[in-house]
Amino acid sequence: MERERISIEELIQRYERGERDFAGIYLYNQDFHDYDYIDLSGIDLKRAMLCNFSFFGFSRKVNFTGADLSDTDLDRQMLEEFNFTKANLSNVNLCQSTLNSSNLSECNLSGNNIQSATLKRTNLY
Repeated sequence: MERERISIEELIQRYERGERDFAGIYLYNQDFHDYDYIDLSGIDLKRAMLCNFSFFGFSRKVNFTGADLSDTDLDRQMLEEFNFTKANLSNVNLCQSTLNSSNLSECNLSGNNIQSATLKRTNLY
C-alpha cells in the first residue's frame, strides 16, 4: 500500500474543511515554522510517516496511535494530552518539550533526546 503524500498546506486546508482522518499520510522534510499558531486538536495520524518533520505549534489531544514519527524534531513543543500509544518515536528530539498528560505506552523511545522535557502525568508504560 502506497502512502498518500501531502504538503503541510494541504494538511491544514483539509483539516480546516473538517477532515480529521489523516491515517497513513506521508510528510517528509516539512515543518510548521511558517505558522504562528496551529491547533490540530483531534487529528488522527495513525500509521502516519512524518520523517524529519518539525511540529512547531501548539496542539492538544492529537492521536498519534501507531504513527511512525521516527527522526522527527519535536524540540520545544507543547504536546499535552497527545496519544502516542504504540508509536515509533525512535530518534525523536523531545528536548525541552512538554508532554503533560500524554500517553507514551508501548511506543519506541530508543535514541530520544528528552533533556529538560516535562512529563507530568504522562503514561510511560
